[in-house]
Amino acid sequence: MEFSPLLPQLFQLGEGPVWSPSERALFFVDIPAFRVQRIDWETGKLHSWRMPSEPGSAVPAEDGSIIVALRDGFYRFVPGKNALTRLGAPDYDPLTMRLNDGRCDAAGRFWAGTMDQTRTSNGAGLWCLDRGHLRKGPHGVTLSNGLAFSPDGRFAYHADSVARIIYRYRYDLSNGLMDARETWFTVPDGLGDPDGAAVDVQGNYWVAMYGGGCLLKLGSDGGLIAKVDVPVRCPTMVAFAGSDLRSLVVTSSRRNRPESELAAYPLSGTVLVATGTGAQGQSEQAYRN
Repeated sequence: MEFSPLLPQLFQLGEGPVWSPSERALFFVDIPAFRVQRIDWETGKLHSWRMPSEPGSAVPAEDGSIIVALRDGFYRFVPGKNALTRLGAPDYDPLTMRLNDGRCDAAGRFWAGTMDQTRTSNGAGLWCLDRGHLRKGPHGVTLSNGLAFSPDGRFAYHADSVARIIYRYRYDLSNGLMDARETWFTVPDGLGDPDGAAVDVQGNYWVAMYGGGCLLKLGSDGGLIAKVDVPVRCPTMVAFAGSDLRSLVVTSSRRNRPESELAAYPLSGTVLVATGTGAQGQSEQAYRN
């Protein structure tokens, strides 16, 4: 599988790529740069908006706004007006905890996880913004990542990057409730830490392995199907993009990486894309207001 940069720009810590079919655009964030980014797929034009704190993830909304998971809560951002409105504040200390990886389910609910920046507790977990109402989801991890949903809506996947475990939950799409957590996949030594993920139309789970220089493709039974090498040491998340959802996009990080590593992996920090993967992604639902 051959990857090439989608843009020439280098980002500090690109994360959270999500394809918007209605806008034919790819959204993602650069967390330490405090920026939400949007790439017009056909022209390659980059739009960038600075936020007041770190955006862990961002998703387009049906009304044309962008819902952003910032350090201290969920916000609605209206690009044309440069207006930012807080929609909900999770109950945690934003000095040590912040929102991180997230995405919408097929019903348009925005789920985002938290991360304990002290790495000393398992008090992080998931929060759900459902038509403007915020509620607490499952907790019990240290660094939430890898959130994705099965094509039939029956399962949710969720990784703890610190424990290097990917969990599976039973999911009820009708009401957005998760329960019955099970350990679905434990990452073997030497492959890095599980970061952001996506599930294709066949139910395979693709996860970026931060520090491992690869992606893992797991079957719906939790079995390892393939290890896919990427030209960066720290891939951060995968997404399927393009009109046919067959372009595999990978964001990456260069922040705080050794100079020797950056010399060996000069594409670190780019947004990468590969075609001809044989896989097709699920259509991403915009946030429903």
